[in-house]
Amino acid sequence: MGRRTRFKQARDFIVYYGKCINFSDHKYDIVVIEPNGYSSVEINQIQDTRTIILAYVSFLEIPPWSDVLRFLEADDFLQVNREKVLNTEYGNYCANLNSARWQSILLNRVSTLLSQKSYDGLFIDTIGFLENKQLPDDLRNVQIRASYEIISKIRAIYPDHIFVQNCGLFEVIKSTHKLIDGICWENPPLEFEDDWVHYLLDNLSALQNNSGLKVFFLLENTKIQSLRYTKVLEQALKRKFLFYNAVNGYTEHSSCIHDGGDKKCV
Repeated sequence: MGRRTRFKQARDFIVYYGKCINFSDHKYDIVVIEPNGYSSVEINQIQDTRTIILAYVSFLEIPPWSDVLRFLEADDFLQVNREKVLNTEYGNYCANLNSARWQSILLNRVSTLLSQKSYDGLFIDTIGFLENKQLPDDLRNVQIRASYEIISKIRAIYPDHIFVQNCGLFEVIKSTHKLIDGICWENPPLEFEDDWVHYLLDNLSALQNNSGLKVFFLLENTKIQSLRYTKVLEQALKRKFLFYNAVNGYTEHSSCIHDGGDKKCV
């Protein structure tokens, strides 16, 4: 059974950015990991259990401690009024997706992960920041177009690999949904009954039913007694989305998983 088929049939997933562990002791259908902590041998050992392994990739944001920064120049950063754009929540810089240098760095990273280390695919993170309100409309549209072109290049080279996009649920997904296999909503505030929440839920269901995308709900450090947890679990059951509640900043793997059928805690 090929990876694309196994991905479509997957019933649970985990997002784990901690130190290398033996996932054969905790069988999951899909595992998202921070690739810096794993060798090719360790990746192959996990894959021997028929687990799909997705490598975390920051598509847009660059943390201030990253070695990549020394290779970049001013034009490689996203700027508004000649000031570098920051994700102030995390202190990360944002790359200019039209930068040839950044595209080269990103594509080389993808090649290392998929061709050399044999990951099954990518968990494309930080792309959702393109919908941040601090970006002017014209800049946002240009960058979303660039994101589509970059993912198109990656898809052309790796037609059989798995790509899951994290967030970017309003505008980015409109152009990328035909290029990816899954879409993740991280920390969905389903405890609020706002119109935009219902819009996104219905749109995700439509993407799953009409385009074949697998939909993921991802919570972080959310108490199972909370209203948010209850609402997310309720919608995951109703709409047959996969659901995972991470703990301790994604550095532990003891958590509750929901697979569209029964809930289990591991």
